[in-house]
Amino acid sequence: MLSLDPGVGPGKTGERLLSADVQQPWEPSAIRQGIVLTIAVCAVLAVHLSILCFVADNARQSTYYDELAGAFRSGHTFLAEQPPADLIASTDPYNVETLWRTGCKSDASYFHGHYFLYFGPVPALILAGLKMLPVVGRGRSQVPDALLAAGFLVCMTILGALLIKSLRQRVFPDAPWWTVPLAVLAFGLVYPVPALYARLIFYEVAIAAGQCFFIGGLLWTVKSLTAANVRGRSLNALAAGVFFSLAVGSRVSLLLPTSLVLLLYLWATIRLRTGRLLIALAAFLVPLTMTGIGLAAYNYARFGSVTEFGVRYQVQVHQSNYYDIPTGEFTSTSYIWPTFYSYMLRPVLFVAEFPYVRCRIGADPLGLPSSYHRSRTFNDHETTAGALMVSPVVWLGLAPVVFALICWRRRLKTSSAVQNGNVAAADRKINKHRAPDWMAGWVMLALGGSSLLAMAPIVLLQAAITRYPADFMPCMVLCGIAGLWFGNRHLASRPLRCRAWLAVGVGLTLFTALTGAALSANPYYESNAAVRDLQNVTAIEWNGPEYSFDVGDRPARLTVRVARDGFLTLDAFVIPGPQFPHGVPCAVTVTQPDTSNPPVRRVVRFTDSRVKWRIPGIKRGDVVLVFEPLPAESNGSNGPVTPSLHFRHLQVGSVERIKSSSIASWEQPE
Repeated sequence: MLSLDPGVGPGKTGERLLSADVQQPWEPSAIRQGIVLTIAVCAVLAVHLSILCFVADNARQSTYYDELAGAFRSGHTFLAEQPPADLIASTDPYNVETLWRTGCKSDASYFHGHYFLYFGPVPALILAGLKMLPVVGRGRSQVPDALLAAGFLVCMTILGALLIKSLRQRVFPDAPWWTVPLAVLAFGLVYPVPALYARLIFYEVAIAAGQCFFIGGLLWTVKSLTAANVRGRSLNALAAGVFFSLAVGSRVSLLLPTSLVLLLYLWATIRLRTGRLLIALAAFLVPLTMTGIGLAAYNYARFGSVTEFGVRYQVQVHQSNYYDIPTGEFTSTSYIWPTFYSYMLRPVLFVAEFPYVRCRIGADPLGLPSSYHRSRTFNDHETTAGALMVSPVVWLGLAPVVFALICWRRRLKTSSAVQNGNVAAADRKINKHRAPDWMAGWVMLALGGSSLLAMAPIVLLQAAITRYPADFMPCMVLCGIAGLWFGNRHLASRPLRCRAWLAVGVGLTLFTALTGAALSANPYYESNAAVRDLQNVTAIEWNGPEYSFDVGDRPARLTVRVARDGFLTLDAFVIPGPQFPHGVPCAVTVTQPDTSNPPVRRVVRFTDSRVKWRIPGIKRGDVVLVFEPLPAESNGSNGPVTPSLHFRHLQVGSVERIKSSSIASWEQPE
């Protein structure tokens, strides 16, 4: 294998920087390796398809990107759906009461009488171009977001497999060939990538498109740095720039990792000391510059500001004031610890039922760190799993750091040997423990840094959301795979240690793939089963064991079926409305028809915070909860009035056993 040390200068002779033709004597032919790689990709896609067919929540569909594509084809940037007339006529359209009363479009941006999409426009532009083709244009009138998201996820899996194959051939040719299909399994099945298939709406389109193009950009960047000549380096750099531009245009938060890769590419091309450096850099930068100008013009045409993507006018943000969360508190450094814990350290729950492992929600005792004081503004209602727990292959990404410390320690010993006059011993140590070439370190730095920078804006948000780790987990797993190969090269002179390292790496890789596939069967599986049991309920929001419903001004009854003896917890956000400054009282009566336990009644006052009530002595069977709003003092009235309550995020069940409980029925008597 040729060295990448600048003193060798392979780029000037036209030789390949790292030979892709290096083949171990025991390796199968390239055709057989390609067949094995194809089988691994098909296995990943088969798991994705099974989740899409048997786990996906098909009750909720969206066509946001199709609407935006239609807007582009019509020559404007706003969605065709017209906002309600009351919202347009309102002098304060972002008032909470106005938004709830008018029933505005969920998670869209409202500005000057029109709805806009605050996500990147690239998927819609691609769809608009495809619909111009006769084959696509003659099909269905509307393309669902689920189809777009699934297509991008499939492309991401294929591009990821090609990137893994390219890294092994061009950067780590001494790595065992059979680790490539295992790496593909871990990449395609790492949690929560398969879980995205469980609910494919417009949220998942932005994530899937961004990761698809970003992985493609990394692929062409590696090919550019390892190309055999200037022409190949420049063409691959142009392709990398195009893919990174599409990634930023789909998911703006990917601008941070893209900037890192650009700086590393600049450093690598300077280190190689090859001719015509400006050509490759220009090929890389031109698409990114054009995309930046296009996004600035797109934002200015919509909101009159080149930096406004629509988040400021996002309807969901303003509606969330009902949670008593000021708009300015949706990002804060105080959320870094709970979100980092949720995404990286939150343990899972092992059960005796398929798929034998489940995620925890933030309300679980282990869902958030015990040292964290639970804030009323932090949304902990979705399930997540710690990457360091369920995807342990990412630990291998620390291999360069560990081996660098080992090399540093050995260099100290080498220096002492030279000082003592034992030059021969020093030479043996240098030759035996030679550090891997710098290109391997470049790959590790690019993948690890990209994953951390992609995570950076996410940990500042006031919520731990199931889908968000998909923004950084693909790169983090690739970094772990590269760390496995890095360690294999470093330990090549010690066969026993090298085999032990590979055995540990293979075990962690398989565990990552299997656990990711199992966890992906959970996010919406139980909520779907519970939805089928509901009667006469209009669910506004459903997250795991939680859901929303309106009590109104009449008593309402909720029946919960509990699988085991224990206790229940009532955890609710109730929206009393600003006309009730002192809160709203509500009588909650808990009865167990199948037992001799007497009814338990308690009056709780809902103000601007969550109410939690633990009810002990619950026996297995049905538990009936009756909610009865009581008269309350109201602004603008002569006396107490009975309010109309809106329960949001009601959770009923034992925290430890909430997964084994289900909603049996809900009814509101006339």
